[in-house]
Amino acid sequence: MGRRLRKFTLYHRFWLEAMQSPLVVGGEVSIVDLELASRVCSCRYGRVERAIEGGAGGWRSWRGWWFALRAFFLNPTVEAMKWEEYLRDHVCGPNTHNSPKTTADGKVYEDFPATMDQVCSVIRATGWDPDAVWNLGPGEAEWYMAGVYRYRGVDMKVKTEHDEEFEEMIRRDKERVAAEAADEEE
Repeated sequence: MGRRLRKFTLYHRFWLEAMQSPLVVGGEVSIVDLELASRVCSCRYGRVERAIEGGAGGWRSWRGWWFALRAFFLNPTVEAMKWEEYLRDHVCGPNTHNSPKTTADGKVYEDFPATMDQVCSVIRATGWDPDAVWNLGPGEAEWYMAGVYRYRGVDMKVKTEHDEEFEEMIRRDKERVAAEAADEEE
């Protein structure tokens, strides 16, 4: 969308979720959604309000014409695919076996918490400054939380390469058996 995007952080995700952006909550994506998301993700921590309020600048400004040209010439589907690649670069937390985690003292932890919970949990567990935590990527925050949970005695059941290879082997075997059964029926 013509902007230099920063690393996708918890701060960016929080704003996009608050705006109900279809890029993070799902739904049909328009050029306006991509424009707003690019404004949010090009900002540093604490500066999103100003970028959103800035608007396109109206039709008499160069920003208004620049947005109109991009809206006319850019394909929303292609731009949304670029967005997904951008997210994939920054939202890469650990894969886990989906089951609740229980600590030695009986506390139960579900899968990774929502954005605000993640921020508060990392701040509380590490004592880091909120600015530093808000500037973590979502994947980084999930890895830190996995480490904190592990340190507290919770088996996070993080998938290893061996686990993923084993699951892939099982999937291929199921497909092979289903294909053989289909061949026998014919």
